[in-house]
Amino acid sequence: MSKKESLTLMALILCFTLFLTGCGSTTPKANMPAGETPTTLTTYPLTINDDSGGSVTLAAQPKRIISLVPSATETLFALGSGDTVVSVTKWDNYPVGVQKEVEYVFEDGIRPNSEQILELEPDLIVMGLMDNQKDIEAIRNLKIPVVTINPQTLAETYQTIEMFGKLTDTQEQAHQIVSGMKEKEQVIVEKIKTI
Repeated sequence: MSKKESLTLMALILCFTLFLTGCGSTTPKANMPAGETPTTLTTYPLTINDDSGGSVTLAAQPKRIISLVPSATETLFALGSGDTVVSVTKWDNYPVGVQKEVEYVFEDGIRPNSEQILELEPDLIVMGLMDNQKDIEAIRNLKIPVVTINPQTLAETYQTIEMFGKLTDTQEQAHQIVSGMKEKEQVIVEKIKTI
């Protein structure tokens, strides 16, 4: 790997780290002046295409989300939708204490347990596209909307954040987060040019 490629990779990792540590907020619409509403509102029912290429339809704004992807949990909290998260994985460690506030839906620490999922009455489940396909299909068979994500680049990460903003009707917050990340990315790119 060349020096330039190494620096670029380090810059991308730094950008993502800055996102995880710098944009988290558990209060929705915190940067909005009193009395104003977001300029873009989600209309339900909502149909989106996820990273599997399939479409997912939500009848209403999700109020009970099971997040089986730590980065999705972090994003939901950053968007101000943390109060909708009812279950996470044992690998979730941000925001601090998230594991103490929710239940787990894993029978062996790895495989999701369908009965526990149904008991939590979720209206949206987020899974990684790289998760076991049998698990994804088993959960889809429960007739609960499942969104699969698999961002591999910074651009795809931005798209995923925007998608979560649309799903949870927090598009303004998603736009603010993505804009902030892009600004930080540009600063890093400019600094790399001087190396």
